[in-house]
Parts: sequence; structure tokens; C-alpha cells
Amino acid sequence: MSKEVNMDPSDLLLSILTPTHNRALFLEKLLSSADSSVLPFRWEWVVSDNCSSDDTVEIIKKHSARLPLVGQRHDNPVSPLNNLYSAALRARGKFIVYLADDDYLLWDQLDSAIRLMCHDQSTDVLITPFLNSKGQYQTGPIPNRVISQGRHIELFLYLTDHFFFPEIGIWDREAYIRSFNFGACVDPSIAALGNVLKHKSVKFWDIPFYVFVEHSHSQFGIKIATEQPERYAAALEYVLGCNNQILSPKNYYDAYPRINSHLLKRLEIVFYIAMNIERYDLAVEIANRLRARGMVLKNEKIDKILELSHKQASKWNFSSLVCNAEKEFE
Repeated sequence: MSKEVNMDPSDLLLSILTPTHNRALFLEKLLSSADSSVLPFRWEWVVSDNCSSDDTVEIIKKHSARLPLVGQRHDNPVSPLNNLYSAALRARGKFIVYLADDDYLLWDQLDSAIRLMCHDQSTDVLITPFLNSKGQYQTGPIPNRVISQGRHIELFLYLTDHFFFPEIGIWDREAYIRSFNFGACVDPSIAALGNVLKHKSVKFWDIPFYVFVEHSHSQFGIKIATEQPERYAAALEYVLGCNNQILSPKNYYDAYPRINSHLLKRLEIVFYIAMNIERYDLAVEIANRLRARGMVLKNEKIDKILELSHKQASKWNFSSLVCNAEKEFE
């Protein structure tokens, strides 16, 4: 069912949510890159400060005169996910979009995606792929698809067919708040889709409006990916469980290779993130885990580090291994 696009300037249509913690330099650059006219409708930018001890508060105040900023601060530290969730509770827009403090948005594409959401009241979320800083797909491309209410197996198949990680999108704010209702052992972006699909459809659309900057490894998404990648596999099981039908042993055994392949793909992404940010200790860990699961990564530097680590196992010093491996490439 469609409806007319309501772009009434008196309506607060969008809230951008940026949780942050002790990243004033990133936040300054991000806020300096935009102004209030980047979108042709009324919007706000909620910056949620997780008990920072740097200049975060001053930076928010500095930019408040020219941006529709809403600042909030936690006097005691909360988890990154709770910081994001509290920003959603503070927001007032019809829709919400997450933006990390060191990434950025493509404003014209975001405008197009918002208009698409306004045309369709049958869905509460529009999930899109996102780009890296070179303009290449970080996730995606993906086929456009609307998955109807209650079709959790179809959602599971879509995610695993395309090895897609639904971390970026536009959410109806109230639906977002309702849908983030699960424990700490699953990936929130996948599990939330399972919850929202109980009530409304989910739309996937190839309109990337988000750009991921690879230089930092302290963002919440990267932290989950590097430290707890199994949460992605658990979230896929969660989605299947939302179907309200107990899977037969055959159906589960058919699903398990998909879950395992999805996890392997996530681990592979983590490996390349670790290499890009020069976390070679983490890269070695992931490389060994992937080898144990039957996947061998083609990377000369990591192969040399692994070779040296086996030779020097009795006098393990990771920094020296990296230095020795890098010398071989000079």
C-alpha cells in the first residue's frame, strides 16, 4: 500500500544518531563536513556522548549554531549499543539513521532513500548496502527485494544467499525501539530484522548512502566483528527461530551450512579489516581460524608472519615477527 510523499517542512522527518566516546577529533571533522541545508526537509542530529573525557561536549556546542544538533551525555559509561539505543529514545524524527563518528553520508542518496520510505507504509525499515572510502561496495551490491511480514525463512535465505550484513538502513523510529529486544549474544542488526518482520515487511534496496572509513578499529561494529563474530551466526539462528515453527532436523541441517558460510565470510571481512589497520595479531588469529574451517587466504604478508610464528614458537614475540616479515617485502 502506498501513500503520498509527505515532505512537509513542519514535520521532523529524520533523526541522525551518532554515538561517540572520546573521539573528539573524529567528531570535529564529521560535524564540520555538513550544514543544515544538506537535506531538503526538517531533520535533527542526535550526538550521544558516552562519558567522554576529551573535548566532545565543547565540539557539540561549537557546531550547534549551524547544525540541528541535539546533544546528550551519559555521566557514567554505558555499553556502545545502549549509547546508540538511548540516542534513539532521545530522537524525535519519524525515521532514524545511524552514523558512526568517523564515517560519512552521501546526502543526495540519503534523500532518495528517505523519499522511498515515505512512499511505502507497509515497511518499517529500508536496508541498504554501504560503500568504503574508495567508493567501492563494502557490503553488496544487493538485489532489490521486499520481504513480507512473517516470512522469516525468506529473510534468512536472502541474507545467506548474498552474504549480506544489514548494518545500515533507515528505520521507523518507533519500530527500531520496539525491535531491539534481545540478549547480548546475537548481532543486533540481524536480530532486529527478525523482530520487525513479525509486524511489518522489510525492504532491501540498492541505494548506498553510507560510507565506511576503514582507518579506525574502535567503532562498535568493528569491535563486534573482530571480537565476537559468532554473534552473526547466532543472529541467523535467531531469525529462523522467529518463524514460530520448529525446524525439522533435515531443515536445520540444510540451514547450518548457510550459517557457517555466512560466519566464514564475516571472518574473512574481519581479516582484511585487521590487515588494513595493521592489527597483524588479530589477522593471524583469524587466518588460523579460517584455515581450521577449510578456507586459506591468499596474502603473502600474513603467510610470512605465520611461517615465522611456527619457526619461532618457543620464543614468541609478535612485534619482532611482524618486523621480520615486513623486511622480506622491502
